Amino acid sequence: MKGYLDTNIVITLAKGDFPDQIEPLLRVLEACDYGKGEIATSRLTGTELDKYRGTADLAVRAIYLLVRKVPTISPQTLLGINVAGDARTWINSPILQNDPVWERLRSIGVKDLDAQHILAAVKADCDTFLTCDDGILNRAKDIAAAYKLNCARPSELVLKLGW
Repeated sequence: MKGYLDTNIVITLAKGDFPDQIEPLLRVLEACDYGKGEIATSRLTGTELDKYRGTADLAVRAIYLLVRKVPTISPQTLLGINVAGDARTWINSPILQNDPVWERLRSIGVKDLDAQHILAAVKADCDTFLTCDDGILNRAKDIAAAYKLNCARPSELVLKLGW
């Protein structure tokens, strides 16, 4: 099992936002510690966690720093810039190409930021995406069909793998 932790999972460990998921998540982390899998997140999670810079939430930052990072993938590539102008005005407009994975995720209704996390997981060859986000979980079948990425709560993964 190669898993990706969504931001809300990192926060759950430190703050207990989803108390029913803490014990299963600890089982997943323990199983990975014993070599039954590996867990990662991306630097995008760190960007989202910047709001937890206060001393009361040091545990959130510490947990993030302890988890291996996979590259954050940009959903768009800059192909060039169109430039037009005259004596008084110059206009620059980018020519962007959307990543096909990100575009497909958006077409099935995944929000932009969530699609970026899933894009990072897909590009890192993860087979599991751990989250408590209902917006993602409600589209789990479509995501699995498109990318063979199992989106699940930690409790569902523990049950499935018998941990």
